[in-house]
Amino acid sequence: MDLVLVTWLDSGKIVGNEWTFTTDLPATALVITCQSVGWIVRETEEELVIAPHVGAERDGRPQQFLGLLAIPKVAIQQRTPLPF
Repeated sequence: MDLVLVTWLDSGKIVGNEWTFTTDLPATALVITCQSVGWIVRETEEELVIAPHVGAERDGRPQQFLGLLAIPKVAIQQRTPLPF
């Protein structure tokens, strides 16, 4: 299993949860650059799934994960392998 730092884009909150007039919208959409560190749990053509916490196999029970995050591949800006 590989440990990675992923820099990716996420959508941000533009306005509250109320009706908004087009004249009240900000000039540009809010896009947030995020960074996440985790172990690669699964990778497909569409997504990269990472987890920051990993539990080892024990007493015949399979490996387990906590904090799973699925990042769409189209949102990934950079992926950096980390030594461990």
